[in-house]
Amino acid sequence: MSVVEFPKAQAFSPSDLSTINALFSNLSSIGVVRDLEYHSTETGDPQAFLLSSDGQGDCITRLLRNGTPYYVVNNRLGEVMREGPSLEDVVGASWRLGKVAL
Repeated sequence: MSVVEFPKAQAFSPSDLSTINALFSNLSSIGVVRDLEYHSTETGDPQAFLLSSDGQGDCITRLLRNGTPYYVVNNRLGEVMREGPSLEDVVGASWRLGKVAL
């Protein structure tokens, strides 16, 4: 049997965490989300999941940082809603457009 080594998980920067937590706080205050989970991809890229407050806990938004850093926001269907080099800009633009948590 061979062993497959996965890369070490990276982490969001303190600035990224602040942006993600602010988004979670805003969405939870209006009853859209109830939980926030952090995970990493199989390549070690950090991702955050905003989970629905509908009682089923479905993921409604995923925030992903791809190594460079480059950020992607997906909706519950996995569709790319916004992407770019700044998480704050990506989340802000998505929030203003009403595209986060669709």
